[in-house]
Amino acid sequence: MSTSHFDKKFGVDWIQGVPRKPGVYLVYGVEDELVYVGKANNLFSRLSQYRHAGRKKTHRKMRLIIKQAQKITWRICKDEKDALLVENSLIQAEQPLLNLNGARYFIYPSIGFKLEKSNFSCCVTSSPEKMQDQGFMMFGSYRSRKNVWESWGALSDILDMLGHKEPSSRRGYEQVAWTRGGTWRRLPVNIFEHFESFLRGESDRFLETLILQLLVKPGARAKSKIVQEKIVLLRRFFRKEAISLRLTLLKLNRNESWVSQVDRDKLFILAVNP
Repeated sequence: MSTSHFDKKFGVDWIQGVPRKPGVYLVYGVEDELVYVGKANNLFSRLSQYRHAGRKKTHRKMRLIIKQAQKITWRICKDEKDALLVENSLIQAEQPLLNLNGARYFIYPSIGFKLEKSNFSCCVTSSPEKMQDQGFMMFGSYRSRKNVWESWGALSDILDMLGHKEPSSRRGYEQVAWTRGGTWRRLPVNIFEHFESFLRGESDRFLETLILQLLVKPGARAKSKIVQEKIVLLRRFFRKEAISLRLTLLKLNRNESWVSQVDRDKLFILAVNP
């Protein structure tokens, strides 16, 4: 793409009218629909990059945006943090076609659990409020659906080795969108002593407890390679999801175990840009 293509769409002198200030830019398509929202420390510099987008692979997204664009407007913001917050709010509200990060905030996953007598119930869900209504203590919201769902699957498999899963327990979760769960009984005593701090990103001692309990189970020892893979997934969750959220909340002097999906990205912006 050459500057002549950009200039033909918007006019040769259009770029000179763009302010050299922080803000967000809004790209509209052929039917005046919002297709992309971006932020910039300097709107003139950022949109000039679109004007000079070349054939490089790193310029592919810019070329696609300009191809879709029929109109570009902007909103001036007081600083970068304000621009990030406005960008995040617009992406969540408008769901622009070409915005991926932050647009699907409603599928950010949470993990919840509850103890009822000798039964332990645990779920992974993108409908956390509905699970709270069922008595679950929720943790999250985390970011990566892949990391969280894979780690929950690993935990579920390990609990199957340590206890007895209620066969009918799955049915209750199937009625809640984007949710998977189960209920286990006859699990080792005190196995979940450190589970809450694990989900909060405070300590991974829960994994030590799991490993010790698995070592005394002949069936688990016979599947040592598979068990090791499950533990790796749980460690990845703790490192990339639980700790990340915990550190962000600490920077903001907050101590809750769960934040809503819609607020999560805003909190990370505020933590990085105090």
